[in-house]
Amino acid sequence: MLKENSPEIGIMINSIRNDLLNQNNLCQSMALTLAANLNNSELLLGISNDVLKYLTNWNEKHLHTVKKGLICLSKILKLKKELHDSPSWSKYIVKMLDVKNIEILLPAANFTLFLINTFGPTGYEEVANRFVSNVLHKIKECPEDYNYYQIKEQDLGMRMYKTIRKFKKDLALVKTVNNELEISFAHQSKDTAATVVNFMAEQTAVKMQSIWKKQYEKIGVQLDSSIAEISNQYNALALTTTDTDALNKTKMAALLSQLEQFNKMSIETKMAATTTPAALIVLEKATPPAKMSWPDKAVVLPLSALLGFIFSTCLILLTAKPKRF
Repeated sequence: MLKENSPEIGIMINSIRNDLLNQNNLCQSMALTLAANLNNSELLLGISNDVLKYLTNWNEKHLHTVKKGLICLSKILKLKKELHDSPSWSKYIVKMLDVKNIEILLPAANFTLFLINTFGPTGYEEVANRFVSNVLHKIKECPEDYNYYQIKEQDLGMRMYKTIRKFKKDLALVKTVNNELEISFAHQSKDTAATVVNFMAEQTAVKMQSIWKKQYEKIGVQLDSSIAEISNQYNALALTTTDTDALNKTKMAALLSQLEQFNKMSIETKMAATTTPAALIVLEKATPPAKMSWPDKAVVLPLSALLGFIFSTCLILLTAKPKRF
């Protein structure tokens, strides 16, 4: 691979810049892939502004190229953190989420999670809101193109959940006296607060249901294996047992009884795996509150007035000059 300060790096920087300015999507894609794979610090820093410019003017028809651009920008930010600008970047990420295509949603979710882990959640509140209000309820299944990679819609949901979880200072999970889980979320938008809580409850229920289903499937496989083994034992005894062999007949009867019991359990387990019951019962869905719960104006306003009066009095006493007689 290329070494730092290699003379070929300057040539490659100019070549990648020209490719990014080119309207040919294949050239842009190959240039970004090359830069990301080489992972050369001098090369990445040399094209940082060009990559950023490309991602602020991307084309919805070339989503796979945008994905490579986000990977490249992630590598650049590790070297040049001052390039980060949350106020302007947030609107471009929101634009990506509006496309509602898993090909761009997955890298956008990963990139947002990287930004929040590196620079904190400040400035990306609208992105978290968009994850909840505009995306999660509209992406229902994975396109056929992604089946090869075994990427499922749940993967996207978990990435978004992790992103939303970064705003945990506004999120509270409390166990009540009745052993119930109470979820509360504070946000300036009442509708968004309710949507976030309902989404978390839905994701928890889906995850628990998935765990139960996997357990049922695992038990089903074990039962099928036991049924096959017992059937082999029964068949072996049936071939060697005579009419006068009472001991083998007793063993065959016991195996047959066990086989019937396992077959019944196998059918019940498979039915449970295909129709897994709800793992979580929501006693009360979150709804937008009638009024803001925080801050409490009845307490804040009088307290603010009192503190203002005390501060003003102190300021007057400090600044007023005593009169001399």
